[in-house]
Amino acid sequence: MEPSDGSLVVAALRELEEETSYAGRLTLWPQTKAVNTGHGAVDYTVFLAVAEQEFTPKLTEHRAFTWAQPSKLPPSTHPGTRKAVLTLLYERSIRSI
Repeated sequence: MEPSDGSLVVAALRELEEETSYAGRLTLWPQTKAVNTGHGAVDYTVFLAVAEQEFTPKLTEHRAFTWAQPSKLPPSTHPGTRKAVLTLLYERSIRSI
């Protein structure tokens, strides 16, 4: 987060645009979770961003990307991030019942 961001939401949107060149409309679902990593607790804040339509990122800081189902995240996904994403989706699904 940069000092000028002012909030995690603003920082997440700035990072998304910087790293993908996407500046369209999004619905953001935030999730902050304390996760025990085995080396102590760490707070992870994850944003699930729902775009109005699928897009192809124009990468600026990375060489590759993948769209993945939450149940099929790449093996390289950090365990804390994996847990936060799955928790977010579970909690959102419970709220919609």
